[in-house]
Amino acid sequence: MSRRAARHSEATRILPAEAVAPRRQLELVDVSARLGPAADGVPIGAVSRALGIAERTIADAHGFLRQNGLFEAGCQTFTLTPAGRRLAELRALDSAHARLYLRELWASAWFTTAAVGLLRPCPHDTTALAEHLIRGVSRRIERGLHLVHWLEYALVVRKGDDGRMTLVRETLTPPPSLSFMVTSEAVTALPRERFLEVMDAYRTITRALSPSPQPAETSPRDQQHA
Repeated sequence: MSRRAARHSEATRILPAEAVAPRRQLELVDVSARLGPAADGVPIGAVSRALGIAERTIADAHGFLRQNGLFEAGCQTFTLTPAGRRLAELRALDSAHARLYLRELWASAWFTTAAVGLLRPCPHDTTALAEHLIRGVSRRIERGLHLVHWLEYALVVRKGDDGRMTLVRETLTPPPSLSFMVTSEAVTALPRERFLEVMDAYRTITRALSPSPQPAETSPRDQQHA
């Protein structure tokens, strides 16, 4: 891709395909890694047959993933970038670390910075966040909702107790010394909300082991027994 084409692609801001849910878009990454050697691409027809999705729909989903670093340019042959192949490898081994990896990869993506800008002052409901993300790009709210789901998967945003979207503010990377606490299989099998609770627990322990730990908050139960 030429520099001019790359600049145009960035300015266009491709949104996720409306007809393909984020879960299925992730399967596009998985299938491309499974069917194609690292140096070669996978014909769009092979990907279409493997997923049971029409080629035109697959091509639409490819655009967002290509613009955001997971696929090389070209819609007739799907070739994963090194980042895309790494994501597929992590998804096969450990869902938690795959999500953390995507969080880091997309830390400066336009939709990440847009979500941070909206949610940093206060939480918003899902529809408000979706509308904010697609403003000036599309009127199709479904595309914005898919983008919110991508941000949830990448551990950028989460749904709070009040049902509104909020930022996942703290680093969620568990220290290597704590890797024995849960197995990859156990983490992968967790529901979304339980997974985030486990990540929050890791964050708490990380604070406790850091050189300058934050003072722990005292719960009402602790105050009663003090």
